[in-house]
Amino acid sequence: MDLRPQNVFFDPTCGAITVIDIGDFRDIAMERSPTLDLHDCLAELCRFYLTPHLPPTEAKGYREPFGMEPSRGFSRDLDRLIAMCRDLTTGSLQEAGVALLQRIKGRQYAGVEPFRRDVQEYFRLIEARNTGLREFPDLVDVWREGMALLQHKYWRKFLFNPVADLQHYA
Repeated sequence: MDLRPQNVFFDPTCGAITVIDIGDFRDIAMERSPTLDLHDCLAELCRFYLTPHLPPTEAKGYREPFGMEPSRGFSRDLDRLIAMCRDLTTGSLQEAGVALLQRIKGRQYAGVEPFRRDVQEYFRLIEARNTGLREFPDLVDVWREGMALLQHKYWRKFLFNPVADLQHYA
């Protein structure tokens, strides 16, 4: 239950994802709640990675992490995400996002594989939406500017070379 971005390492060289901190932080309010299950983990993943926003129009937009505000609890976090999907998306993308989040809220996933299928479809629809944007070529340039931020000295302490390792994503 600690899958926020700073605890998940993505190695762009080989495409591997490693969870580097799997701490289970529980505050006093959570101690009175039922035992956490798969859906609590899926909700946490969605809180940080299922952003319905359009791509940033400026590189500094990639410095603003999504979902980093304190959790308000399982149902309230999911209600907030559902509202964002309804406000920021339309059509089949909106339907897929809202349905996925409602399935999590209703604790309807029997395992990871059905969630994987749903979330991959959601991301496919995000990609289709984004590549279909009139300003898409300019947004790719902004993405490249955002990637250049990873050349700052702060990032040198991590085990990757931003120039070589990210060349396939440029």
